Amino acid sequence: MANIYDGMPESPLRSKWVWFVGLGVLLLICGLIALSNLLMATVASVFYVGMLMLAGGVIYLIHAFQVRGWIMCSSGR
Repeated sequence: MANIYDGMPESPLRSKWVWFVGLGVLLLICGLIALSNLLMATVASVFYVGMLMLAGGVIYLIHAFQVRGWIMCSSGR
């Protein structure tokens, strides 16, 4: 019986399966470390989310000043 996969090229992801296994092991280790020290994991996650919110706010303000002229153009002035 013929195999339908005989003529198909190998997927580029198949050759990198070691990286996926390594990433899985790394995430497992990091999860175990976070579970062992809940206080530090909480502080780190709050710090990370706070930094993301701060960066988003700065980007939002920069964007607000860039589009300030849009209102004047659309009002007919």
